Amino acid sequence: MPAYTTVDTKYSHAIGDATLSLAVNNVFDKKYYSYALVNSPTVPTTYNVYPDRGRLIMATVEYAFR
Repeated sequence: MPAYTTVDTKYSHAIGDATLSLAVNNVFDKKYYSYALVNSPTVPTTYNVYPDRGRLIMATVEYAFR
């Protein structure tokens, strides 16, 4: 399998007892796979690959009750 690199980032900001976060995984929407199966051990030139997810954006709010 070929090598790959992805870029992930996260920004958090605290406002009082709350923390707001925004995270982006695979910022550049790189197409890649990290899992593959060889179809036949006698003919290892064919294989199935399973792509990993593309860009993923997550927003969270965390609140601390005091």
